[in-house]
This record gives sequence, C-alpha cells and structure tokens, in this order.
Amino acid sequence: MVRQERVSGTKTNTLTILCIFIFFIILGFITPLTGDDWTWGSSIGLHRLSTGYVGYNGRVVSNTLEVLISRYALIRVPLYAIINMLLIIFTAKIIAGPTKTRSWHYLAATGFFLTISTTVYAQSFGWFAGFINYVFGTFIIFSYYYWITRVKPTTSMKTKWLIFIGMFIWGLISALIIEHVTIYLLCLSAGSLVYLRKQGFKSHLNWSYFIGLIIGSLTMFLNPSYIRIFTGHDTLRHTAQNGLIDQGLTMYTNQMAKFIFQQNGLLLLTLSIGIIVLIYRSNHGNTLLKSIVSFYLLSYSVFAAFIRNLFPIGNFDIRAINQYLALDILLFG
Repeated sequence: MVRQERVSGTKTNTLTILCIFIFFIILGFITPLTGDDWTWGSSIGLHRLSTGYVGYNGRVVSNTLEVLISRYALIRVPLYAIINMLLIIFTAKIIAGPTKTRSWHYLAATGFFLTISTTVYAQSFGWFAGFINYVFGTFIIFSYYYWITRVKPTTSMKTKWLIFIGMFIWGLISALIIEHVTIYLLCLSAGSLVYLRKQGFKSHLNWSYFIGLIIGSLTMFLNPSYIRIFTGHDTLRHTAQNGLIDQGLTMYTNQMAKFIFQQNGLLLLTLSIGIIVLIYRSNHGNTLLKSIVSFYLLSYSVFAAFIRNLFPIGNFDIRAINQYLALDILLFG
C-alpha cells in the first residue's frame, strides 16, 4: 500500500511538473522581446560577443545567452521554460525536502513567483534580458543552496574526477551571470567551506566549486569596464554621486523595499499568516511576545500591501512612508 501511494505520488508530481513546464512554454512564446533584447539580437550584440564583452561588462555567460535567445525563438522559449521549471522544483524541494515534496508545493511556488508586483515581473519574468540575469541567477543560487543542504553525493573512483570537473565548471559559470549573484555566491560558498568541512568528499567537491567561482569572479571583475566605473571615467554607468552609503539607502528605501517588500500583497500576507500559525503551534515563548509579534506581522503586511494602495496617494508623505516601511521590513525579515 505504501509503495502504491509512493508511485501514485511520483506520477502526480511528474504530471504537475509537466503542466508547469507547458505553462512556461506558453508564457515564453507569448512574451515579446522588449528593451535592449532588440539590441542584443542586432549586429551590436554580435559585435559585443566577438570582443568577449571587453569594455562592456563581465557577464560573459548571461550576455552570450542573451545574444542567442534574442535571435532564436527555438532556443529562447525552451530555455525560458526549463530554467523557470527548475527554479520551481528547487524552491519546492528546499522548503519541503526532497522526499516530502508534493504537487501542491510546486503549484504554490509557481503561484507565489507569479504574484510578484507588476514592476518586478516586468524586470524579470517579462523581460528576457532581465530573465537571464535575475531569474537564471536566482536559479543558480537555489541550486547551489539545495546541493549544500540536501544532497549527499556518492560516487565511484571511475567517475570521481568527472564530478570534480563538473563542480569546477558550475562554479565558473555561476560567477559570470551578474555581479550581485557573483558576490553573494562568493560569500555563500566561503561560508559553506566551514559548514561542510567535516563532510569529506562533499567538502572536496565544494572546494572545486569555490575555485571555479574564484576564477570566474576574477574573469568578470578584471573586465576594464569596472575599472572605469569605479574610477569615475564612465559617464554612463557611474557609482553614487552623493556618497555610496547615501545612494545605497536611497535605492533601498525608494526601489528595493518599495517594489519587493511592499507591492507583493498576496505573498506578504501569506508569509505573515504562515509565521503567525507557526508561532502559535510552538509550545515555547512568552504569550504576550507572541501576540505583539503577530500583531506587528499582520498589521505590516496589511498596511504595506493594501491600505496604502486603497487610498489616494496624496494622503501620504510617500518619502516618509517608504522610509518607514523600509525600516519595518528589517524587522519583518
């Protein structure tokens, strides 16, 4: 009976994943090329490719993929569907565990990704250049995190060297997508060297990945474009004019916090309710503190996601509201 249920569950999961794949095939087919997708598909993109993107940026892998997908729909649509499908799979398996993942986990993950604000969607799933940089970059991070936390590699001596080469290439590719993913993975992989230090073969594989990541990072950031940017010689792409800290705070309060943490109503409310349920299912903790935290979580998500959007914008000091919510999200996170 248990075996039959397991087989039935596997078939249901497979069918669900297939439906998600077909959905993203359709979505990729109907999503138009926009923005600089047209530039990448023109002779300008081919010229950048021929120069190895020297003087442009160090995103060798994502730039090359953008040249390909902007010119060939037969590459663009399947790649779009495959990466999105794998992102959903890794998200569900990280949360639920490899053996406990059910079809509703995949469907819920898909739904949450697609309930992001219109602005964020337009810059990621709805724009192929953004998709290659941000969605593909997120998939790379999730796949590495899944490997760290969930995978127990086993191998024979015959295939051992192939796995080491594979991890090295994976690290190399991971570093050449977009800058913030490269920096984040450097921090994550450096920490994982300590986390996996007692796990023998897996630790050695992680060193192979880390070395590939280091070489890829050097390849990216030694591109002359970054030197011109940080020395102020690039007038089109420059760092903060009013100070790095001030510019960072402005970007966080007016862009990141606004578009990511304030305009994803369904996701914010679901997360808040889920956390409140977990708080009260636990037998530990002070009842008063639980009540305060629960009230804060619910009031923040309702205000950020709904109330501010139901009333005329003139009723609020937008700058003050953005700063308040940006500070609140630090507690919310």
